[in-house]
Amino acid sequence: KEMLCISTNVGAKKADGKFKIVSIAKRNLAFLEMRNSSAVIVPSKAMEGYLRDWRGCPRSQNIRVIPHAVDHQSFHPSKHEDDEKIRLVSLSLAAPHKNQRLLVPVLSKLISKGIDISLEATIEDSDAPEYVNLLRSDINAEGLQDRFKLVGKIDASLFLEGATAMILPSESESFCFPVLEAMASGVPVIASSIASITELLGDCGWYFKPGDSESACNAILKFLNTPKDDIEMKVAAGLKRSKEFTWTRNVENVAKLIEEMVPIRKK
Repeated sequence: KEMLCISTNVGAKKADGKFKIVSIAKRNLAFLEMRNSSAVIVPSKAMEGYLRDWRGCPRSQNIRVIPHAVDHQSFHPSKHEDDEKIRLVSLSLAAPHKNQRLLVPVLSKLISKGIDISLEATIEDSDAPEYVNLLRSDINAEGLQDRFKLVGKIDASLFLEGATAMILPSESESFCFPVLEAMASGVPVIASSIASITELLGDCGWYFKPGDSESACNAILKFLNTPKDDIEMKVAAGLKRSKEFTWTRNVENVAKLIEEMVPIRKK
């Protein structure tokens, strides 16, 4: 039998319109394939939890967690200069469950407190047109066109270079590559406290309640008020932690599972 690797978010909790239909279709297809598979590979314990909680998931299915990784040669730590304006970045495709719309009131609140801050997000209209239109409307309604930039697709390492911090407001993720890429780039991470992110980031970041703009604003303020030495300690710990996630280890674990599932025939 085959092995199935599930690495996409096939069960976004926060979805609407066509996106919700696509999510449901992906989930049902995944369950169909799972029933014919010897083992299912997922990139996080959180993703395993999602699968086992969903109706339709085969109860006795053999699910193995083998984390994704990052190409460490592509990411290099860079320092943010103290005299620079605060530059938050959000590295992610646009999608309802990623909840980038939450960042609009957060940015507005911070600016109202007199904080000189801007935010850039790697979002293109083609990601999820209906959702991006709503996001643009939110930005325009708050008059944040000069502060909240949708920069489109861009090389992650270049995008993260020199950022003050990265913020991720997702309400569900299967793994969350951007968190790992930020850790490997020495960029502080401020994120929603969902299971897949806390599993990956551990104690190396600043957290807020998913979907709560006030909590997100407070998390950013807490980060901004954290002593520089303490920030550097967390960043260093995150960089060290990121080195545990290598594609070599990923491949070795997949190969080990294949050997376990398919006994080697002796010549």
